[in-house]
Formats: sequence, structure tokens, C-alpha cells
Amino acid sequence: MASYFVACFDAGVNSMEAAVIAASSEAEAIAKYLTHVLAFSAFHREDVLDRSINLSFAERFFITSTQEKTRFREEAKSGTEKEIVISRMRAFFADSPILGDRYVAYFDSGNEELINDEVLVFIAQKKPQEEHGLVAILLDDLPHVQ
Repeated sequence: MASYFVACFDAGVNSMEAAVIAASSEAEAIAKYLTHVLAFSAFHREDVLDRSINLSFAERFFITSTQEKTRFREEAKSGTEKEIVISRMRAFFADSPILGDRYVAYFDSGNEELINDEVLVFIAQKKPQEEHGLVAILLDDLPHVQ
């Protein structure tokens, strides 16, 4: 098993949560990072708990179509019906409907206790890789200075 340096290349140095992960591949290193580091980071928790439509996790449920994007850009409002938003939430959580129910209930109530570790891990793992901006570098490939 090799060691990988995993970090978000989009994050600033002060906010970057990097880790050395033992894994057999870059993909496995990133998967472990998502599950054991990112899922429990303050940044991820804030993103998941942010119910606004402002580059948050929740935005994906409100602004999907070209028409919705145009409306939001021109009018600074969503206009997407609640039923559609909830339907999109449930689709995101299709692999774990119970977690989807928790997220929908949280979104409705604002009760942060509904967003437990299981929900945070699920979201970290489910979001597309390009949203995370993670890179895994084999430690053997990095220069070693003595």
C-alpha cells in the first residue's frame, strides 16, 4: 500500500485540510479522504448546512436548468417550486432514502441535529469529484528534502 498526499487544490493554504492517506490508488486515496477527512471538516459541514442559493450544497436543488440559471442571474431569485426542489433532493439521496428524509426535514426545519455524521459522509462521497477539487499525489513522486 502506498501513501498519498491528498488536498483540495482550490482551497487557500490557511483553509486547506490536507492528509496523508494509505491507499492502493489515487481513487482509493480520494475516497478515503472524503470519508474520513472532508466529511468531518468545518467547511463541508457549513456547506451542507447552508440553505441559501449562493454556491452552497443546496443550490444544486434549486438551479439546474438553463431557464432556472437565467432567472437566478437576471432576477436574483429561484422561483423553483418546492415540490421540484424536494424531488431533486430525494433523487440525490436515492441510494439512501432515509438520509434523504433527514436532509429534507432539515431543510424544512433548520434543525441542525438532523444532519448527522452519516448524512455528512454520504454527501461528501456522492458529490462529483470536480466539485471537491481534490488531488492525490503519490508521496514517492514528491521531492524529498533532507
